[in-house]
Amino acid sequence: MKLNFWKDYQQADLPPGLSLLYTNRTMGTVSKGLLLLFLPVFFYTKFNLSLESVIYLYIFSFTLMFFLVVPGAKMMNKIGMRRSIILSVPFSVLYYLSLFFIDHNVWLFAILAITFLNIARAFYWVPYHTGFAKFSHGGQRGRQMSMLTTISDFIQIFIPLLSSYLIVNFGFNFLFILILIIELLATIPIIFLSPISERFSWTWWETLKNLFAKKNRDILWSYAGDGTQAIVGLIFWPLFIWLLFNESYEAVGLISAGIILISIILRLIMGDYADKFEHNKVLKSGTILYAIGWCLKIFVATTFQVFIVSAYHNLAAVIMRTPFDVGMYDQAADWGHYADEFTVIREMALCLGRVVALGVILLLLLFLPINYAFLIAAGGSLLLNTSRY
Repeated sequence: MKLNFWKDYQQADLPPGLSLLYTNRTMGTVSKGLLLLFLPVFFYTKFNLSLESVIYLYIFSFTLMFFLVVPGAKMMNKIGMRRSIILSVPFSVLYYLSLFFIDHNVWLFAILAITFLNIARAFYWVPYHTGFAKFSHGGQRGRQMSMLTTISDFIQIFIPLLSSYLIVNFGFNFLFILILIIELLATIPIIFLSPISERFSWTWWETLKNLFAKKNRDILWSYAGDGTQAIVGLIFWPLFIWLLFNESYEAVGLISAGIILISIILRLIMGDYADKFEHNKVLKSGTILYAIGWCLKIFVATTFQVFIVSAYHNLAAVIMRTPFDVGMYDQAADWGHYADEFTVIREMALCLGRVVALGVILLLLLFLPINYAFLIAAGGSLLLNTSRY
């Protein structure tokens, strides 16, 4: 099958609603990306280098999110998708303000920060994913997602460099103020978003029953697996390379920027393939390659090894994530008026996977060093194959 890469991307239509939604998301990616890579390091240093305290904080975070997703969806019923996303912004502001004052009482302000963050997530993610499923086109979703993600990635090349520079020269508090400004500006595109008529119809107990229902077993397992590998990548990999590079923010920022640069072209190519080939075949290959990447990361010990293994892992991630993420929106669209219900049980499955993984890793670290947490991520990656797309 001949692939006309450039022609295919020219034909990928971007509806106005999708463009506005992703403009907001890209700005949010910039603001959150300035902190995301170094957030585990920030908490690790504030908790006097106690990794167990960091894990307990994240367990609290995703347990709270598990219980907040349904109330967040219910709020969308009352105020609509657009206003729900806008309502998340004040809680994001309170999240960063709590981090700003964390030195006054570390545990108090850490818990406040995490609480505000998860309220913001509950108001944001269900309407965002519901809107994306509605605005995007089924036959072009792979190209649309890859094009939009690549725009975000081009910006993200510079984020680790900028973030590390600002932290070293001005400190975290300056970074929090900059992030707050970007978060507020990111609200502007949402104001112009067309309203979407969606109503979340389940009670909390109905949602819980549907999460564990046999017919939705694939959703539970695949997204629990996704949550597992994601939380390892969010917490333990950044901490591991920061410690490996002698606690150098600049070194972590530089190598992260290089890895993002390599992944951009690969993501564009895989987005094109995702619309032309069966998602399951590409996904199965990607998950196996990605799991191998996690296993290789256990043994890295030099800067060169980190770069080479991370470059391979990003290639595997592109192969795995593109069909998986396209399939997610295809599945949400297939649920029709129950797209928001699908999104809610998906978010709950992600949280469940993260909490279970953190609990297992907490026990694992009693006997093994931090890099063996990557084995848990490898297992989680393979669970993505249980999805039915």
